[in-house]
Amino acid sequence: MEFIENISIYVISSLLVCIIYNKINERRILENNKSKKIYKFIFILMTIYLSILLSHLISPVYGFSFKINYINNLNMNPFRIFELLYEKPKTLLKYMIIFLPYGILLPLLCKKINTGFKVILCGGILSFFIEVFQLFLYTGTDINHMILASIGTYIGYLVFKFLCHVCELKIKNTNYITYNNLKYLFYYFALIFITVICSGLYINFKKLDHIQASNVCLLDVDDNNIIYSKGSDEKIAPASTTKMITALTVLDYCKVDEKVIVGDEIEFVYNDGSKAGLKKGDIVTVKQLLDGLLLPSGNDAAYVLARYTGEKISNNNLSIKDAISNFMIYANKKAVSIGATNSNFIRPDGYDIDNQYTTAKDLACIGEVFMKSNILSDIVSNYKLNDEFIDGSQVKYENTNELINPYSEYYSSNVKGLKTGSSSNAGKCIVSAADIDNKTYICVVMGSTDKGRWIDSLCLYQSIK
Repeated sequence: MEFIENISIYVISSLLVCIIYNKINERRILENNKSKKIYKFIFILMTIYLSILLSHLISPVYGFSFKINYINNLNMNPFRIFELLYEKPKTLLKYMIIFLPYGILLPLLCKKINTGFKVILCGGILSFFIEVFQLFLYTGTDINHMILASIGTYIGYLVFKFLCHVCELKIKNTNYITYNNLKYLFYYFALIFITVICSGLYINFKKLDHIQASNVCLLDVDDNNIIYSKGSDEKIAPASTTKMITALTVLDYCKVDEKVIVGDEIEFVYNDGSKAGLKKGDIVTVKQLLDGLLLPSGNDAAYVLARYTGEKISNNNLSIKDAISNFMIYANKKAVSIGATNSNFIRPDGYDIDNQYTTAKDLACIGEVFMKSNILSDIVSNYKLNDEFIDGSQVKYENTNELINPYSEYYSSNVKGLKTGSSSNAGKCIVSAADIDNKTYICVVMGSTDKGRWIDSLCLYQSIK
């Protein structure tokens, strides 16, 4: 509901401002009376499209500072687009698609933008202003976005040409093309740009607290001082952040080179849970299971580790269910021993269940101990890992943490890990660790949105600098 409300503010405010502007200049803009109806329809479509596009890319509601942020994330290498094509083709495609309507609507709105070159230029100029403004947001700025925007705009223009051909229209002779003066078009775009920024500032002012997440804790590890707290003592669902205590408990009783046979415990994993691709009968090491647990957030790896470690702790032949229950007893003891006294973990993967809870403060405490383990901190600092099982089969794991993904707009070179989480009860979550000015910080963001958890984390880390 909040998302719909915010989008409504952007769209309605942009429409009001642009309709007033259009009314003032109507006689100078419109070529003839016949073009009024279709012109107004195209004008409204473009206004709605631009307001949504800009609210997604430059709105200050996602974190704004008057000093340039994260200058290390400024990419001016245009050839990096080839890496993006290989590593994140969906991201590349997404960025082109969001500019496609721009290429369709632009030649309909302005008579002078009637060639592919002019359309590409307009796409690049719009993207340039977006990327410049993003220097002041808590996201990265990338020259490749300008390239992708230009390509997406040109593809949109080709779609427009195709539609004209199908409908037997000729661009030069259409009587519904309305803007003949580029000056008015520039003012129109500038108005939408300014309106979106003002709307974002209004939303921020209305919220008072710019952090979107429900429960937050920012811990200065070196000084053992909580810098920022928001609902950090409230009991909340832990989701996959549970896997931090699962990993810590495993290392108390197992060595990383121990061999484990995957059994029927993987049937405990729910179909909608994240998986590491394990199959019954696979022979893997504890280290490989930890890789699958912490990078792709594999629930199957969590149950295999819990069953194996639970059996090892008891020194008895237990049923799978009893072994997992035994493991969770020791996982909770581990949590209490490191100061997480307001938590109760029931499932090793953190999948939602009644009476399973933690707090943001407890997760910060667990995260601090987690990062002191060289084995675990090394795993979660990786964006990607390739593992080869004992039978020769190979797996490729990608970290679910966008903050350490060098191809993500939320990438931060200061962040060294840690663990994401997502469930119906917990929302979107992230426990991250960062080294800033030779000090270590743990940031817990719980009950947020998919985009909000990254923005909140970057915003909190930026406040330290």
